[in-house]
Amino acid sequence: MAPLVRVGATSAVLSQWLEHFASTDPASVAVVDHGRPVRFVELARGVRRLAAWLLARGFVPGDVVGITVRAPLRHLLTTHALMRIGCVELSLPSYEPAGARATLAARCRASCVITDGADDDLVRALRMRGPQACGKRGGADRGQIHAAGV
Repeated sequence: MAPLVRVGATSAVLSQWLEHFASTDPASVAVVDHGRPVRFVELARGVRRLAAWLLARGFVPGDVVGITVRAPLRHLLTTHALMRIGCVELSLPSYEPAGARATLAARCRASCVITDGADDDLVRALRMRGPQACGKRGGADRGQIHAAGV
């Protein structure tokens, strides 16, 4: 099977860009989340922390990881953390039926799906499709990770 995307230059550049702004102008606002400004330094810190958490659970560069996180800031942190460690993000929009998202995750050989904990139907659909949709590596169950807890 051909790779979904080429991991490398683009994700490395985005990670460097975020770190550059966090170090050169940490007080600048990166995004506004529900009216609250989030500074580059806060965003970079959150991305580093989440990336470390994912690495500790066995994520490696090249892993295809489904993501269905509704909260915009959590989605942004998760996307950047996955890019930082070189994973391939597979967007699974929450407005799509759970079965369709689970089928897409299985077809794309996602090693796991990151959710924000509000997706019990998707979790059930993934479990019905077996371990290929919810992979394990190194003894750490990575089938479902609640990004809200990070």
